[in-house]
This record gives sequence, structure tokens and C-alpha cells, in this order.
Amino acid sequence: MNVRIYLRVSRETEAEIFENQRAIAIAYVRDKLGLENALVYSEIVSAKTILGRRGLRTLLRDVAPQDLVVFTAPSRMTRGGAGAALGILEYLQAHNVYWHFIEYPILNYDSSIPTWMRDMILAVFAALDQAYSDRIKEATRRGLAKARAAGKKLGGARRGAGRPSKLRSLADVPLEPEAVEIQRHDETHGETQQS
Repeated sequence: MNVRIYLRVSRETEAEIFENQRAIAIAYVRDKLGLENALVYSEIVSAKTILGRRGLRTLLRDVAPQDLVVFTAPSRMTRGGAGAALGILEYLQAHNVYWHFIEYPILNYDSSIPTWMRDMILAVFAALDQAYSDRIKEATRRGLAKARAAGKKLGGARRGAGRPSKLRSLADVPLEPEAVEIQRHDETHGETQQS
């Protein structure tokens, strides 16, 4: 069995959020699961579809029966709403792969609630995440409109006007995982030991 951690942030400016996610996920594997190794799949992307999420696609390619996938939250697993989230979980289930959500353990594959109730809760979380995303988009639009009305120039140079052409997408290139050896705490000496 492999433990596979999936981490995602939307932009490079969220480095602190990413490091927090990583620390929480590694501590979860060590303290809650009692394991010493994990494979970490991480990416910076806000794409809603799996086509734009090469880290997640690579994880789904790599999973094997009895693996455990650790997500911090449904909103980090997918930005595509309840349908996309359920599709990912159904894929994992069809391949005999288990999952845990650190922030929402009620959604774990082994939680005691019925599957239909877990699916409903996941749909609610996905809808709340979508509502939050919509509020951010609307606030951004209002901010840009206000800046334009104030005469502020927005945007950069047009393509071909001294600006390099857009790089080809790396969406088809697998994003290989990082193998992490998790340190455990020696409770008798208060030291951290390499496993």
C-alpha cells in the first residue's frame, strides 16, 4: 500500500498556504495513520477540469489497489463542483483505492455514514466552494471596472509587440511525485528521528 498525498494551490503567491497544507498532510500521515513514507503530488493550478490538472491526473494514473490518497479538503481536490468530485471518488473506488480528507473526515471512504449521505455532504461543500469562487470573480471584476474608471491602464503588451509568445501547455506532461520519508517523534527523548 502506498499513501499518496495530493496538494494544490491556485497561484504562486499562495506559497505559505501550500507549505501549511504540506505540513498538515505529512503530520496527518505520521500521527493519524502511523506511517513513515508517502508520495506527494503537488501543483499550482486553478483549472476546473482534470485536463488542466496534471498532478491529479498523474496521481490517478499511479494509484494501485489498497493505496490511500490523502486530500486536505474537497476544494483542493477539484474546482469542478460536486460532479467532478464524485467522479474522482468513483474512479478511486472502482480501482479499490481509499481516500481521506483531513479537514472533513466525514467524507473519508471508511467513515461510518452511508454513501448517499457522504455524496450529499460533498455536493454541499462543492456548492459552497463554487459560491466562494463566484464571489472572488465578481469582486475582481468590480475592482477592474473601478480601476478602469479611474483611468488606470490595465493589462500588458499585446502578443507580438515585444512580448514573448505564450509557452506551450505542459498539461500532457506527467508531474512526477516526490517521495517523502516522514520523520517520527521519539516521545522518550523529545527528538525527531529519521525513519
